[in-house]
Order: sequence, then structure tokens, then C-alpha cells
Amino acid sequence: MNQTNRKVIWLDLETTGLSAQQNEIVELAMIYNELNEDNGIENEAELHLFIKHDTYPEDYPKLAEMTGLTEAVLATRGVTKAQAFAKVTGFLRTKIDSYDRDDKAVLAGFNVGFDDQFMREFFTAGGSKYYGSFIRSCRLDVMTVLAEVGMRGQIPFFASNRLEPLCQFFEIDIDAHSAMSDIKATRELYRKLVGIRAGEIKLDGKKEKA
Repeated sequence: MNQTNRKVIWLDLETTGLSAQQNEIVELAMIYNELNEDNGIENEAELHLFIKHDTYPEDYPKLAEMTGLTEAVLATRGVTKAQAFAKVTGFLRTKIDSYDRDDKAVLAGFNVGFDDQFMREFFTAGGSKYYGSFIRSCRLDVMTVLAEVGMRGQIPFFASNRLEPLCQFFEIDIDAHSAMSDIKATRELYRKLVGIRAGEIKLDGKKEKA
């Protein structure tokens, strides 16, 4: 099997709000890996960035209370948006040949359409029209896999599809609102859901806690 068809970018972002057009990325966690013939993980690499900005929305301090990414923290730990763009594209170029139309990665995450929209705007702001040279148009959303396994009757449907309570149910370690912890937990959640779907992992009658 062509290994260029087996590349995945796991992505999670923390942002200043919900609008990809009006808000900005403040934390980016990206895990690249390839799948071998046995679906094992190979050639894993990580990129983790904090991004500072000149201005923030008026309501951002409330959001920062949850994430801990205050303006002061970002000013100390963050890189500029231009520096972040250079680091992201540099990282992707070491893994993907953007001139080879068959060499792209599937973007994966939890509700990953949200992250995809922000990344597209991020590339546009960086002056690049070539996001699609790295990332395939199809996406792997673990939330969709969760729904599929639920529809099969193999797991319960959940009152909340937030990542943190799901990880508690499936006994996955997570430091909520840390982008790198979130995406590692998302990848582990995907692994468990695939195992449950294949009948390789059993819940032994476990039910969602009220």
C-alpha cells in the first residue's frame, strides 16, 4: 500500500472565540503520524505552539479563565502569528511533499470541522492558498465515529458530547483545555472506539454515569 495514503494530522486548537473569520488561534497542537500495514503508528512527530496577538476580544478574559491562556501568559510563551505560520508550514513540509498531489494527510480531531475552518483562515492570513496541498478534503471526525458506534448499540448515547466527560467514561487521561492533552486524548478515544466497533474491546455492561 502506498504510504502517502496513510498519513494523518491530529489537530486541536484553543481560540479567542468561535468565529474563524473574527477570532484567532492562541494554542495549536498537532500530531503527525503514519499508519503501517497493521494500522500501527509510525513516524510520529508533534508541534505545539502558543500564539500571541496585539489585541483580544473584550470577552476573552472569561475564556482565558478556563484555558489558563491569559494575555500575560501568551505574551511570555507565545510566538507571533507570522512566526507560528512559518513553524506550521515548515513542520508540514518535513512530512508532506506539497508538490505531489497524492501526498497529503487526513485531518483528524474531535469536531475537527471547527479546527479546519480556523486553519484555512490561518493559511489565508499567512498569504498562502496551498492548505489543500498538505491536507485532504476529507476529514476524520471522532465525534462521527462516536455516533456510529452508538448507532450500532455498542456504546450508550451520551447526554454531553464534550471531550472531558467522554474521556472519563472511557478511562482516558486528559488535562482539559490543554490542546496537546486534548488531541492525545482524542486519538486514544478514536483507538478505543475502533476497537469497540471491531469487537476487540468490550465495555462489560458499563453505562454512562448520571
